[in-house]
Order: sequence, then C-alpha cells, then structure tokens
Amino acid sequence: MGNTVAKTKSTIPADHALIGTWVTDWEDSNTAFRFSRENNKLRVSGFCRSDGEEFEITHMKWDGIALSFMARMPSTHTVTKTVFRIRPDGRLDLELTTHEVWKKKDVTPGEIPEAWRLGTGHVKPHTHVRRSRASRKG
Repeated sequence: MGNTVAKTKSTIPADHALIGTWVTDWEDSNTAFRFSRENNKLRVSGFCRSDGEEFEITHMKWDGIALSFMARMPSTHTVTKTVFRIRPDGRLDLELTTHEVWKKKDVTPGEIPEAWRLGTGHVKPHTHVRRSRASRKG
C-alpha cells in the first residue's frame, strides 16, 4: 500500500524533474516523499523520516502539471490530499489539504491542549511547524 503507480496520460521519462526523494525546503517536517518511475509511469511513496513508517498512498493522478494523491499515516489515521507542482526553479510547491474533526470547547490563549497535558499528544509526521523568516534571523 505504501507505493502506488499514478494514473497518467503520458509516459514519464527517466530524467523527469519529479524523480527523487523530496523534503520541505526548510527541513521542518518529518515527512519525505519519493517519486520514482515504473514501466514509464510515476510511482509515489512517502514515509516518516524519524521512524520509517510509510504512508498509504491512494487516488494518484499525474496530469502533466500537478501530481495529486491521498496520503494516510496509519499510526495517526491522518489523511491529507497532497498536490505537488514543479516550480520554475526546480523545487516543488505543495498544496496540502487535511481533514480533522473539530469540536466546540471553551479555551483561552496560552492554555496547553489536553492531549499535551496527558502526554498522549505528539507531532504528526507531516505537521509543519514553521517560523517566519524574520524570526529565523535571531
């Protein structure tokens, strides 16, 4: 389930710009995605860098501009719709849509989330914790 071949309208050359293993530009995520070629088609796999757990990849599609797929991390049951597009500078842009169930609760700023207090919460493998560029300089 970790590797899935994309539905494509054309063949993918061996030197295609997507081929390789990709991480966030700032390396602030625990996630990596690997794009490879199998029978002239794109193959996608993803994993947690720290523990090696693999994403379940489904609903893949490559239209020549965007590579889209659903990624599910089994341990957290987190599902994301993931869309990668190649930038002119050779890096990738990521459009990430996540689905979570939210509840109404009376909370105040500065209050630590319940799961953190109980020690059951953890950073999900694809959670992005990013500081602004200005705060990175100091």
